[in-house]
Amino acid sequence: MNIRKHVTFQMKDWSVSLLVFWGIMLTLNIVFQYLQKGFSFNFGNTHVSFNLMDALVELTKNDAHPITDVLFAPDINIVSIGIYILVAGIMCGTISFPLYRGLGISRVASWLSITISLLAISVFNTLVQTGISSIFAVILDNPDRLAKSLDIISIFQLITAYFLVGMLFFLIGTIFYCFGTWIGVLSVALAITALNFFPMGYELLILSNMGIEVAAYPFLISWLVIVGTFFLIGHFLYRARIK
Repeated sequence: MNIRKHVTFQMKDWSVSLLVFWGIMLTLNIVFQYLQKGFSFNFGNTHVSFNLMDALVELTKNDAHPITDVLFAPDINIVSIGIYILVAGIMCGTISFPLYRGLGISRVASWLSITISLLAISVFNTLVQTGISSIFAVILDNPDRLAKSLDIISIFQLITAYFLVGMLFFLIGTIFYCFGTWIGVLSVALAITALNFFPMGYELLILSNMGIEVAAYPFLISWLVIVGTFFLIGHFLYRARIK
């Protein structure tokens, strides 16, 4: 049971999607940061101007937390990484595990290698996000943002958050594999309902800009949930009928 070989195989399988994902996100970061400053030019007799910051201020003026300052573009990566890992987790249960079984890899080896791979991409994405945030902070001459980006506690919180998302949706993928579509859809509905209790998307960006930790929850509880999910997945996969 060569776990290292299986993890390497899994990471190679994800390498292209990670490259495309970060190419898109970096492009969006640059464009978003540039558009906030706005642009203005003459096109023949027509004057064209646009300022994203003014549009965001106007759009959120009646919100509980209206936007008043320029946003830090790499913040949009935080939610996007979570979505990427969410999809990766589901695919691990519905596609990767059956593929491993088809290649003759044991259930235990498949289960362990997929879990390690999810942790690896959680660490990788967090480190890339830290690097991009730090570079943007230096370019924008924002020492507060630089200090926040390099904060060790925040880095570990993000790793924990992403790994937790990956494991929970690996569990959902496992439910799809073991119990069929209808039970799987029900588990997705329950997961979405649970996520409604946590800040997502735009709210998460606002909390981040207010200086509130993005993943401010106890490490111990989070890792206990991860460990519990890990063994629950293993139980389901070990007892699952061979497909």
